[in-house]
Order: sequence, then C-alpha cells, then structure tokens
Amino acid sequence: MQRPTGYGLVPQTDGKLEEKMDAFAATDIPEKIVSWLNAVLDNPADACKSHDWKDIQEFLKDGTRLCRFMKSVGDPRRIPDMRVDPQTQFACMDNISMFLNAAKEIGVKDDDLFQPEDLYNGEKGPFSRVINTLDQVGRCSLAMRNSAVPQYGA
Repeated sequence: MQRPTGYGLVPQTDGKLEEKMDAFAATDIPEKIVSWLNAVLDNPADACKSHDWKDIQEFLKDGTRLCRFMKSVGDPRRIPDMRVDPQTQFACMDNISMFLNAAKEIGVKDDDLFQPEDLYNGEKGPFSRVINTLDQVGRCSLAMRNSAVPQYGA
C-alpha cells in the first residue's frame, strides 16, 4: 500500500528517512552488507551487482535471498517454510517476515527491525531501515562467532 503524500508529517518524515539513506550511502555500510550477502550466499551468477540502494532492494525484494542468507548465518530451523518462487506480494512479504523473525531470534532488537513494506515497496527513505537491520544482523552474527560462514565486514 502506497503511503499518502502531503498529509501531516509524512513529507517531513520521508525527507528525514531519505537523508538517513543518503548518510548510509556515504559510509561503507551498504558495500559491507552487499559483500557479506554475496559471500554468504556464495553464488556469483546470482550476486548483487552493486551497493546502490535500489539494486539491493531489487536483489532482496522477494525475500528468498534473505531467507537463504539467514539459514546460512543462523539456525536453518528459524526459516521453516520459505516460499522458493514467490509469485504474489503476500508470498514475498511472508518470506521477508520469516527473515525478520529469525533476525529477532539471533538478537536484533525490535527497534532495529524494518517493516516488510520498507523493503517490498522500494522507497528510498524507508529503505534506510532495511540497511540498518542488515547491519544489526551482521553485528549479531559476529557475536555468534559462527566460523562456518563468512564474517560480516571481513
């Protein structure tokens, strides 16, 4: 569902979120996230090609890569019924929600989790929440010290 524009604080909030995304883009965080995602997923033919927010969003939008990623980083049982080839928005959102539940289980705080719409809808401002969540997953994974997967930021 598209958020209305021009009502209440929506334009101000969206503007601040876009500024936050611009601030993330000015750091190495998106690049670290993409490198880590590609290393963990270990499929060069199906790798995210750049660390631009829109490319990351398209790469993760259906949630399948997020689920496969989380199965590798954490306990595979945390992603019980991933929809391998989601054809509907509902199926994509279901995959994204499974990832978010698994992220919470490995220690990402509720306040650091994005909403499924932040990824699926592909708006620059809200996508900053997705980057933040992935960064927090990376930090939590470092605390888990799973040597079987590539480490975040390595």
